[in-house]
Amino acid sequence: MVLNFKTFIGQEHIKKDLIIHTVVTKLQNRPLPNTILYGPAGLGKTSLAHVIENETGHNLIERTGSELDKKYLQETLKNIYNFGLLFIDEIHNIPIKSAEILYTPMQIVNNQLLQNAIQMFKFDGMWIFPFTVIGATTSAGMLLKPFRDRMILSYHFKLYKEKELVQILLNQKCPKESAQIIAKRARGVPRVALNFFLRIRNEAIVEKNIKEEKCLDFFDRMGINKDGYDATDGIILSYLYENKVASESELTKTLGIDIYDYKNIYEPFLLSQRVIRISSKGREITPFGIKYYEENLKD
Repeated sequence: MVLNFKTFIGQEHIKKDLIIHTVVTKLQNRPLPNTILYGPAGLGKTSLAHVIENETGHNLIERTGSELDKKYLQETLKNIYNFGLLFIDEIHNIPIKSAEILYTPMQIVNNQLLQNAIQMFKFDGMWIFPFTVIGATTSAGMLLKPFRDRMILSYHFKLYKEKELVQILLNQKCPKESAQIIAKRARGVPRVALNFFLRIRNEAIVEKNIKEEKCLDFFDRMGINKDGYDATDGIILSYLYENKVASESELTKTLGIDIYDYKNIYEPFLLSQRVIRISSKGREITPFGIKYYEENLKD
């Protein structure tokens, strides 16, 4: 399936705005403005970068922030042609020296877009085609300020609706009944839903059964309840139920939860379910969270 705005499911608030900018990019034969995509892992940031590539017709080069040392970045810049797209995943991990190299050409392109004067320019002893940086990050707060200032387009990825996850699974030939069961337990994350489907499908190949009973048995064995809560969610809610409020640091250190996992897996889901909230005091369990915990998770 070719990735484009029609086939990319979800994130409608992003697509609606991005379509405008990609159309202008093609009509005026110019680079797309520098763009930052941020939000929890598994929501389709990389896939959307490929949508942009296909919609604009501009070549995309993929890199990871941590691998872009100064030499590798300079080599990469030499290989960007004709309004190319430089996609940097986990851009917050880019070495500072490499980031400092990017600041100037990014600003030059921003200025050219503003002045409507798109042309090659000389930088660091080499001629460079105007290009677009597309950064993706799960930790927007760690992005260096000069990067943020140069990102003209900024898009926050939200957790997916259940019906969107169902459609994604149906596109992978998952039976509808199974897709509904998986989507309800996938925490609003397409990657989680697809990973569940792959595991269940592999079991089905052996046992020749991918019907509702197989899905329910799988999630029961995984310790995932009907709403997608797992054991770690239960531990977090139990701690807040007993202590009423806790800081992020207290939660992760006391409960032995990796800070990255907490920020990108657990907290976004619990917030979306309205069982916790963030206040000036820290993380608190909500009245609905107390009710849900007592009815569904408390021993």
